[in-house]
Parts: sequence; C-alpha cells; structure tokens
Amino acid sequence: MIRTICSSLSSGALFALTAAVSQAAIIESEPNNTPATADAIAIGAVPYADAGVLTLNAGGVDVFSVDLSLGDVLVANATGLKGLPLGSNPDVVLGIFDSAETLVAFDDDAGLEYGASIGYVIPSTGLYYVAVSGYDGDLSYPTLGDSFATANMFDGGHPESGSYLLALSVTPSVPEPVATLLLIGGLVPALRRVR
Repeated sequence: MIRTICSSLSSGALFALTAAVSQAAIIESEPNNTPATADAIAIGAVPYADAGVLTLNAGGVDVFSVDLSLGDVLVANATGLKGLPLGSNPDVVLGIFDSAETLVAFDDDAGLEYGASIGYVIPSTGLYYVAVSGYDGDLSYPTLGDSFATANMFDGGHPESGSYLLALSVTPSVPEPVATLLLIGGLVPALRRVR
C-alpha cells in the first residue's frame, strides 16, 4: 500500500511525501489456542500494518506468532464488534508473550469500550505471541512473568463470544537523540573533507 500525504505551502507549491507500508489481512485458523498451534503472521518490510475481523468463541483463545527485531515497536489493538453476531459484543483481553511463552504485556479495557490495546517495545530479537482472549469475570488479572500455561484469562475459562477486530502494527525503533547527534557530528567533518 502506498500512502501519500500532501501539504500546501504559502507559496502555493505542493509537496508529496510517500511512504510504503507493508500490509496483509490477519487470517485465523482453528485450532490456535496455544503458542504451539499459533497462526503465524509473516511480517514483510517494516513499517507493517495488519488487521482482520476474527471470531472469538466462548472458552477460546486466539494466538498469533510474529518474528520481531530488537527495538521494534509492536502495537496491538483488539475491539469487540457490536452485533456480529446479533447481540454480541465480546469483552476482549490482549497479552503479548515472548519466545519462552512468558507474559510480557497485558491489557484489558484500554481500547474502545471493551477493547484492549498494547504498545510494546521489543527488548530482544525473536518470536513473540499475541494472544486474544475473553474477560472471564474474575478480577484476578494475570501477572507479568506468568507463563502462558498459568496466565489467568488465557486459560479458556471465559464466556465471551462474537466477532472482534484485531489490528497489529510494527514500526522500527526510533534512534535516540544522542545517537542521532553523534551520527550528524560524524557526518559534518566527512562532508567538509569532500569539498
């Protein structure tokens, strides 16, 4: 997909900035209730954006695996869709697990209505899992560091069902200001030598 952003200057000149974003649709296939049976999401170029309308069944967990690099920023959003099927509006929760299947990020209700939203900076290159489950009515939330097998709310003990929208995006890390200044500081003398 190509996105073009246009900006008009006071002189009437028109500039266009074009950025390519790799994208595809998230597709689910059952069973995908555990990291071992997770649906793989292949990330092409970064930045990357992906979305899909999926179905959460009562007692089900939808798990997706994705290979990420050190410093990537993963943003995951899950939002229940009202009335699909009629009368449903699943209260979804999100978890991100690392390659050891350890919970590293969790959210319930930070998204729209009963949705969930997580922004997470990847601390080391490897395989990560994005898990979508339903709120089980128990106020005992999982704790960061829990394993997938023991993380409350990802054990399939929830009554939530219906359609939800899952959106994922991955952006590369943004260089720290000091690193950028060092890079510029190194380029200035090099440019002077060229002249």
